[in-house]
Amino acid sequence: MMNHTSGILSLLGEGKKNARSAAELAALVGTDERNIRKAISAARIGGALICSGVPGYWLPGSRAELVECYKKIHSQAVSTLEALQPMGEALNREKGGE
Repeated sequence: MMNHTSGILSLLGEGKKNARSAAELAALVGTDERNIRKAISAARIGGALICSGVPGYWLPGSRAELVECYKKIHSQAVSTLEALQPMGEALNREKGGE
């Protein structure tokens, strides 16, 4: 994974106009799109500022791009946590009934 991460970072351009799709990155690195997404996630967790959207992945070219990316990822995280809440509640009810 680490090999793909450093390879991907070196291929990312600055600014949304220089975005590369997961398919393009996969072809350039010699892996599949799933591994690209995993490598992007690992790089972000490691502190890399990587934006994403419809055109693909890119390094923020401005504060505005970074803010847009932050808001998008934050919104997705909140939605995921909201979806998990009823599941957790159901599991807690089941646990109490055991």
